[in-house]
Amino acid sequence: MDKFSLTKYIMSEITFNTRQEFKQFIQTNQYVVVRVSATWCGPCKRIHKQVAGFTRNLPSHVKRVFVDYDAHRDVAKGLRIKSVPTFILIIGGQPNICLVGSDITKVTNFYKGVASRV
Repeated sequence: MDKFSLTKYIMSEITFNTRQEFKQFIQTNQYVVVRVSATWCGPCKRIHKQVAGFTRNLPSHVKRVFVDYDAHRDVAKGLRIKSVPTFILIIGGQPNICLVGSDITKVTNFYKGVASRV
């Protein structure tokens, strides 16, 4: 994956540097999908294109948040992230669905679950 395409994808998502900024955001938005990844994560890179497609196809009222595990350590710690990639659907400020791992079938099912709940 080239750096340009990764940058383009990340720019379509919102990022936060502090846990407090993130908390305020999820309290004011009904539906939030969080993707936690890291630049060194091979499995994250392997499923990047599929995840980008899933993210682009979410309804516009669903907010998309990207958390770089290393760069946004405070937010990752607040989410209790232990492994990447991690995907979380937050509804009304509360976690609703969580997936840890890069199995593309499970990732596909995660995004289908998001679509059915929003």
